[in-house]
Amino acid sequence: MARLPGLPKPESAKDKVESAPTGGPVTEFEGQWSLVSAVMDGKPMEESMAKWVKRITSGNQTTVMAGPQMMLKVEFTF
Repeated sequence: MARLPGLPKPESAKDKVESAPTGGPVTEFEGQWSLVSAVMDGKPMEESMAKWVKRITSGNQTTVMAGPQMMLKVEFTF
């Protein structure tokens, strides 16, 4: 995934606060990222579809959105 244009470059993990708004630890994955390419069911996703997908990470939570549709919301450990 690539960082969406117009968003500031994330600070290094050592420069960030200890906790994200979600309450989880801040990681280097923090921020909003756009999908560059994907494979679904063994087939490449059409580029026009990939443009609709983004990943938003805050602390230890990641949400994947396809347009207005939430596709995935997970907590992770880094």
